[in-house]
Amino acid sequence: MNKLKNYITYIPAVGILMVVASLPYHYGWLQRIGLYLSGIGYICDWLLNTRWREWKWTPDKWVYVAMVAFYACIPIRQLFDSNQTWLYLYKVREYVPFLILGLMGFCQMPTRLKTEHVAWTMLASCFYMGLVLVIGVWGHHADSFTDWLKDINKTRTLFINSHMSVNYYCNIALVFGTWVLLHSRCRRWAKIITGIVMSGVVLGLLLSEGRTGQLTMFVLLLMLGGIVMWQRYRRWLVPALSVLLLFCGSVWYFNPRYHEYSATDNPRLYIWRIGVETAKQKPLFGWGVSSARRQFVENGKADRDFCVHYMYEYERICLDRFGEVQYEIMHPHNAFLETMMELGIIGLALLMLCVGLPLCLLPIGKDRYYLAACMFVFVMQATFESFGRDLNVMWLPLMTLLWHYICLSRKVSK
Repeated sequence: MNKLKNYITYIPAVGILMVVASLPYHYGWLQRIGLYLSGIGYICDWLLNTRWREWKWTPDKWVYVAMVAFYACIPIRQLFDSNQTWLYLYKVREYVPFLILGLMGFCQMPTRLKTEHVAWTMLASCFYMGLVLVIGVWGHHADSFTDWLKDINKTRTLFINSHMSVNYYCNIALVFGTWVLLHSRCRRWAKIITGIVMSGVVLGLLLSEGRTGQLTMFVLLLMLGGIVMWQRYRRWLVPALSVLLLFCGSVWYFNPRYHEYSATDNPRLYIWRIGVETAKQKPLFGWGVSSARRQFVENGKADRDFCVHYMYEYERICLDRFGEVQYEIMHPHNAFLETMMELGIIGLALLMLCVGLPLCLLPIGKDRYYLAACMFVFVMQATFESFGRDLNVMWLPLMTLLWHYICLSRKVSK
């Protein structure tokens, strides 16, 4: 019986690693199984191993209260929304990680995971994605390097996911991998393999068509590289950062994707403007999930610039692929703005607490820097995408839970 109780403590860790491994792909069966397995495994562990006896209130519990409260805003606000579309049921399901992981964190999840486990799982998944791309484009004839890059990105979209999701995953993998290289006590050969795979991840980001992912990687390289040089090789700080800046500037200058739009014709400028107008019409409690998207579309249809730069192109793509247009799929391409549209200032404040509280309540030390890097990656992506296919809802609560409880487990083991 004692062995069974001990084995059960590993089930939540296995479920979370299943989620971590499948995050770059669409939110499918493996992520759902991993999430529910971790939740069910935790309940079994909590009951059989009498975890409630170990529970005590600590300030970090406010982080998980904010997560659960943010999720609860969706059905509570729906009680006062006259419309109920498929979008409401979709979000109730997709935002479940805030509820499950929030409850696991609040009830004090068993600390079986290590940073190395997460890092190596993510890097292994990145390596697998690289193999998929190599096999996918193997034998393709390309007339130029540009055509070859198009083949790679087309293969990635077909077999893995959008460049936003994949790049986001790769940047988080770099954060965890950096921790392993600098702070792990694993063997040297393990660090060498980690560094080699991380080099491949950097190469993949450089070849990607995603600008946000590349810019995020550049900032991470400068930020983490600067911290390392300052702590260990201070005299080489200026030369090393100068080389990194020159490298990043060269990529920016020679990549045509950064020069596609001017400061006045980027579609997101007009999309965000309509999003702001929609949010301002009901600033305190928002419109609710169903009515917010409907009002966003109605406001957009009445705006010429919105139609020219976003709606007409969206209609053309939908008619070519599906033969019908579902306008409610259009979104403001900003998770913070969409939250304010749907749940008002209250919902936005709770989301910002989910981002800021974990940093404030994590003990001062190296772990806070890495959590800050993960939060930076999230904020960068959330600024340009709404929660959904290109910004998996799982990321924010999962990264918070991992860093807080892995940090706690290291302290307990000492």
